[in-house]
Amino acid sequence: MSDNMKHLAELLASELKRDNVYVYYPMYNGSDEVTQFSAVFRDMVSAGLNSVESVYAADYFIEINYTLSDAGMHLLATLTDKMGKSIAKSVKLLKTSAFSGLDARPKSISFEKLLKLGLVLSSDFTARIATSNGKKGDALQVGRRS
Repeated sequence: MSDNMKHLAELLASELKRDNVYVYYPMYNGSDEVTQFSAVFRDMVSAGLNSVESVYAADYFIEINYTLSDAGMHLLATLTDKMGKSIAKSVKLLKTSAFSGLDARPKSISFEKLLKLGLVLSSDFTARIATSNGKKGDALQVGRRS
């Protein structure tokens, strides 16, 4: 258990160290939303590695998932290669005080998760599209150009 976020990020980076690593934003279990914690922690982990800014330039990838409990934040980091083969894993616990002041819980639930839970139907999804020069009655065509 760690009470220092930077120290834990350095520890994860040293355990999963490889060249040309792309670090994905840490994700709260079941969400695709990047939280304040995710953005800060990703930068901390990346700083301890020979990281790259593009998935296309990477030879390895680190995915971090986390959950929250009364004990703090449980993190699971997985290092994979280009073929998706798991090379190494690391499990850590971060005290709540170490990330206080940063939002770690997603603010919204994804439509995909609601769909999987059976709480919505795929036909319930709608979108509103606006342009900077749109006028009432304008038409929008979606599809391929030929």
